Amino acid sequence: MQQLLQRRIAMHLVCLSRDPLCTWSGLLLCLFLVAGCEPLAGDFPRDPHHSLERILERGTMRVGVVANPPWIAEVESLPVGPEAELLTDFAEQLGVDIEWHWGSEEELFEALKQYSLDVVAGGLTSSTPWQKEIGLTLPYYKNTAVVGTREEADQLDPLDGREVTIRPTSGLKRLLQNRDARVNENDNLSGSDDAIAAQMWEVRGMGWHASDVVLRELQQVLAVPSGENALLMRLERFVLANVDVGQLEAELWQHRSRP
Repeated sequence: MQQLLQRRIAMHLVCLSRDPLCTWSGLLLCLFLVAGCEPLAGDFPRDPHHSLERILERGTMRVGVVANPPWIAEVESLPVGPEAELLTDFAEQLGVDIEWHWGSEEELFEALKQYSLDVVAGGLTSSTPWQKEIGLTLPYYKNTAVVGTREEADQLDPLDGREVTIRPTSGLKRLLQNRDARVNENDNLSGSDDAIAAQMWEVRGMGWHASDVVLRELQQVLAVPSGENALLMRLERFVLANVDVGQLEAELWQHRSRP
């Protein structure tokens, strides 16, 4: 028990050192338990609805997936992508099979709230509007949007009227305009003659160089039913121990849906 709490504290300290968006609540709870609240500590972590126990008993983990390439895409009714592979490996560690369920975020989160699913995945971020109604793992990857250039540039900020190409659906247009950039929208970033704005993994995958201009940072997470701490922490430990950033970015590039 003590070792488990120590690992949980370490996870929260790592998260807090990486990004202020991580909350203090989990860390404070762990410190409270370690401080000597043995009756409560003896029951922690636990699942009020016994999610982890039931997964192991029935030999199946019910996973809801949102089609959201490159994180998860649907190919012949099966999920492919880095998060699908991660959950397949997690199920293998538990010694159970996976039962995949496709749906929208709203459909899957409602099912999660009713304990009809065990995990939901599909490029979810810690800023999801459902965060107060479900359980979220600690972030396992910081998905950073940056401005990139063909040639390495020591400093690009401020942009001051520089043309930057983005995809129309990137959500980066306003962020660039706030930095006085001239925005060019094009589905094919590789055709740009100057600078582009995209996720870090995409800039690197194209062989371009990330500049000092960071536009947005999203924290990637997985979801479980609210309050199911045993399942949450088991999944969290596995994910944080097995995600390699370089390999993950290579897989995101491999599973991208556009040129």
